[in-house]
Amino acid sequence: MTVRQASFPITPEKRSEALDLGEDLLEQSNQEAGAIDYQAATDVRDENTSRFLE
Repeated sequence: MTVRQASFPITPEKRSEALDLGEDLLEQSNQEAGAIDYQAATDVRDENTSRFLE
């Protein structure tokens, strides 16, 4: 099994929009054929960094 992790900085002014887009991405990605689990988290040290795990 391969686990992929990606980090994305988010500008504070766009944080709400980015979180909404992230939710949509998670929903769609978890429905893809072969997807086991796709998750996102906010960095505990920097609320303007999102991390995605696949």
